[in-house]
Amino acid sequence: SAAGGGVPAPEHLAALRAALGDRFAPERDVLAHATVDALRDALPAQRGPPIDALHLLCHGATAGGTFGLALNDPDHSGAPEIVGADDLGRLLARHAHEIRMVVLAACDSSNMGALGNHVGSVAQRLHRAGVQVVVGSRFPLSNTGSVVFTQTFYARLAGGAPLADAFVAARDALRADWASIQLYGRAADGDEARLLAPRPVAPSPAPSPAPSP
Repeated sequence: SAAGGGVPAPEHLAALRAALGDRFAPERDVLAHATVDALRDALPAQRGPPIDALHLLCHGATAGGTFGLALNDPDHSGAPEIVGADDLGRLLARHAHEIRMVVLAACDSSNMGALGNHVGSVAQRLHRAGVQVVVGSRFPLSNTGSVVFTQTFYARLAGGAPLADAFVAARDALRADWASIQLYGRAADGDEARLLAPRPVAPSPAPSPAPSP
């Protein structure tokens, strides 16, 4: 959603296509101009196959004493709808066992805000709701940093790297943004947890038979 300002959507889409290949189908997997209602409608009504990742690209915004996500207003007023951590947590809690990972490419998405905020950040709230892995930024996140992280993180995951290795490699690829990115995971999954199976490698064509003398 670009409701809160421009976002590098083409660059993120290109990074996902390059990393995931045929497993990523934009006509099926992309929800443009996202609203809360559209996101709710896009998620399966009944338990289905796991969703490898819900990648949310938008701006962060203040929501009371904490931070939320700036999504499109369903009434098309032109102003963004600020979705707080609790509202998004309730929305995704019903699907927490289907969504393996949520990546919040948004400023302050893991910033819990004012001291004493018991809800926590958006990232913390989603992880507490049962989402296995949540990635967020505790500070402002640059457009360039969000693209570099997306390129590196998904490419490593699709190559079969464990989650921890992919995250560290993606964070190390950043410059000023490296200190912003945080990962919430489960200790029980261990350091070798893999979220994506490696992309299948196309078989090499059989060699042509040698010509007869």
